[in-house]
Amino acid sequence: FYGEPAGYLPIDRLLIREEKRTIIGVDVAVSVKQSADQSAAVITDNFGTGIETVTDVREVQTWRAESPVTIERLNAIHLAHPGSWLAFEASGVGKPVMQHYKKEFPRLASKVIEVNRVNDKATAAIGTAAAYRQNRVRYPVAAPWRKAHLGRLHNFTGAPGGDDDDVDALINAREAAVRDSGGASSGSISL
Repeated sequence: FYGEPAGYLPIDRLLIREEKRTIIGVDVAVSVKQSADQSAAVITDNFGTGIETVTDVREVQTWRAESPVTIERLNAIHLAHPGSWLAFEASGVGKPVMQHYKKEFPRLASKVIEVNRVNDKATAAIGTAAAYRQNRVRYPVAAPWRKAHLGRLHNFTGAPGGDDDDVDALINAREAAVRDSGGASSGSISL
């Protein structure tokens, strides 16, 4: 990810005639004890289909908490965006947290897209990085989290242990929008 991102103003979004699909990308932390590891949720609105999808990043949240607190927080975020989908990284530690979320909140279980990582992070990021360079990943011009998130995005290497949880969450959201068009027809995607 390099270069300045495409920006948008709230008024710009009123001009879009396509139906939006709100997808919340999720990356869950392994432990609150690891200083570089945190949970992240990236709220996106997606317009269009396939690789032509335009992804507007609405909000980026990161936090450190044990699993029960994270599950409650994700539920609050999910409910705050009616009709949204959670694109939940279902590999490693994310899988049991995702399963617990679906069990705890059964009426929202059908609104969860499992993101299965079958490739390394750098390979999984290729599509989202290309969309970023093509101005198909856009950011609000002014947001309190923008500078910190873009710093992590520009420093993303895909190497294990990096400070990139919100970048992983963005990739989960964007790729779920591109590959499944927000319909969760299969309920899962592989990256």
